[in-house]
Formats: sequence, C-alpha cells, structure tokens
Amino acid sequence: MPGAALPDDVAAELAALGPDPFAGEPWDEWLQRWAEESAEQWVDPEDVIPEELVRASVRDAEDAARTGALLAGGLPDGYADRLDVLLDDVAQNEAALAMMAADRARAIDQARLWSEVSDEFVNRDAGLSPAERTEWARRVFVSEVAARLSLSQGAADTLIHESRALAHDLPATMAALSEGRIGYRHAQVIIDQAGTLPAEAWAAFEEDLL
Repeated sequence: MPGAALPDDVAAELAALGPDPFAGEPWDEWLQRWAEESAEQWVDPEDVIPEELVRASVRDAEDAARTGALLAGGLPDGYADRLDVLLDDVAQNEAALAMMAADRARAIDQARLWSEVSDEFVNRDAGLSPAERTEWARRVFVSEVAARLSLSQGAADTLIHESRALAHDLPATMAALSEGRIGYRHAQVIIDQAGTLPAEAWAAFEEDLL
C-alpha cells in the first residue's frame, strides 16, 4: 500500500544497504539502463550473430515475402513458359557437364595406361622389382594428375580409380554419362556401390539402375 510504513526489521536491512542508487530516477529510464547493463554483462560475444548472417536472413525473408505476394496475386502471363525455357537451359548445361566428365574419364584412363607401359618416369635400368616399378609409376602418375588439375593426391587417386572403372568395368554407366542421362555424382555413387559387389554382378547391377 503506498505510504505504508515498512516493518522495523525490513527498514533496518534497507538502511544497511546504503542510499538507494535508483532513488528519484524515472522507472522507464532505470529499466532501459538495467537492460543495457545486463546485456553487456551476460551476452557472450561469440553468441552474437554475425552481420552477414543477419543480412542473409533478411534477404531470405524478403525473397519469401516477394514469392508469397506473387503467388497470392497470380502468376503473370507467360511465367510458366519462361520458367520452362530457363530450366531447360539448366538441364542442357548439366547434360553437357556430364558429357565432359565422360570425356575426362576416357582421357585420364588413356594417360594412366600410357604411364604404366612407359619408361618416361622409371629408369629401366633401376634396380626395382616389377611390383616396385608399377607402384613407382602409379605414384608419379597420381602426382602428375594432382598437379595438372590442382587436386590433392587423394582426390587425384580417386579420380583415376573412377575413370578406370567407367572406362573398363561399368560400360552402361559410362554410356549414360556420355549421353548426359546421368550426372557425374550419380556415376560416382554407382561406382562406389559396384565396388561392394563381385565383378560378375556389375552388369546386372547397372541394368537395374539405368
């Protein structure tokens, strides 16, 4: 109740705390100051959302709002036809990339075959066993592919393995890639899965998938 006297024990405890630092300060100003001080004290700088993420979120929200308004107001004349044309361009580009990936696989495997029979990088007079010569040539070829394509050694080794599989082991997959019916990522999945099967099952495996 306003104006009511405080009990003696409560008054004594308050008096022991000293002068009221907020006495005479308007409530709204005190609340604002308290919020600012609390934020400075408790907000971890690492928890602050980076400005670029905030801007990206705003852009996403704006795009969603524009799309909603467009759908609510009805699509303009010719919108669907124009979209079909644009997406056809995307599909054609993807098909072209697939065909280029097939050509790359053929070229890489041809280079691999040459490296295995050439004495370009391994001196025929070197005291190496046939197995050591083969391994040496393989390592040199992997390094060459990595350097030419700006890949890591591991990525180059994987690409060489995939190219060999497409060129020799999975002809149906290679044909589909060459015709642009599947993308290279699809071909990689087939190669990985085929590697878990016996060689005699590969043809049936491809037939089921393609």
